Amino acid sequence: MLKLNERVALITLNFRKTTGNIQLNQTEFSPEDLAHLPPGFRLGTKPVIERKRLTVFDSLKDEATLLLKNHGIEFMTPGSFIVPIESYKGFIKDELNRICARYETEVKNLLAHWNEYCEAFIRANPNCSPELLRKGRPSVERIERSFKSEYMTAKIVPVEGDEGEVETRLSNLSENLISSVAADCRNFLQKNKPGRSSAKSGSRVLLQRILTRCKELEFISPRVTPLIEFLQNCLNKLPVGVSYTGNLFGLVNGVLFFLSDERTLKRLCDGTLDTSLVFGGYNLGETGADVLPGLYGLEETDKGGDAAEADSEDITAGTVEAAKAVETASEPVPPEELTDDELSALFFGA
Repeated sequence: MLKLNERVALITLNFRKTTGNIQLNQTEFSPEDLAHLPPGFRLGTKPVIERKRLTVFDSLKDEATLLLKNHGIEFMTPGSFIVPIESYKGFIKDELNRICARYETEVKNLLAHWNEYCEAFIRANPNCSPELLRKGRPSVERIERSFKSEYMTAKIVPVEGDEGEVETRLSNLSENLISSVAADCRNFLQKNKPGRSSAKSGSRVLLQRILTRCKELEFISPRVTPLIEFLQNCLNKLPVGVSYTGNLFGLVNGVLFFLSDERTLKRLCDGTLDTSLVFGGYNLGETGADVLPGLYGLEETDKGGDAAEADSEDITAGTVEAAKAVETASEPVPPEELTDDELSALFFGA
């Protein structure tokens, strides 16, 4: 049987870009140059290009980071991730190569228009001493050196005598996985404050993304198996391709609140949480979805109609009783690889 270090790869990302700024120092210019400065103009760090010209590089770096985050666990330092070797060979390598190639294409495009973009910015900001900006503007060659898009993949080979320590360190990554699941759900809930009575499918996409990640990494520790079963149970009972309304909206939020609590998740994974308190036989009509009566210590009641809809407006109060209807308008099922903002858009809609 392969040891853990033989089943994982360590990937480190290295993405860099220009800031689009220059540093204007008094010693670099003649007294004549300085004498013609606009009133109130101060030397120091100044932009020479519109920020929007550089956002594509941040987006591509975020895409690479999200890819590794969705299929791995951050390890040791920011930008380094442990991923299953099978996943790396299966699709991660190809995706990273695609992102790096796109990054290089965007760099070439920027360099080809660098002087043009800088001149347009200078003309649009005449109060920023155009002559100094032109003189201090970095060359295309210098800007090219400020960009980097690469990644390094390595296997973890312990030094003789440290095999046990490395194996223990890797198996303890399950703790990091559980913590990151809770953090993802907390971040999602914080960005999507209660205040609506319906949700689109972004929340289900988030749950599916977490489930996929946990399944890929289950071999690291059987500790996450109960979490996988819980997520699968939730997803099996949530209808696909519909908007969540009424108390079904409350159910979705109840699941997310449950997963956002790290202590509760650890109890689930350690087998000290009675899951009958979580899925307790409540039923949501034809959807067959159980709700979370034990999550907020609620008693079973039989509210319906306007009362049920009113309760669902305040999801933090824990309204998770039986919903009477689910909106059946079909909507396309989105992919799993989405940014937090894209998930938010799916959750609340436009």
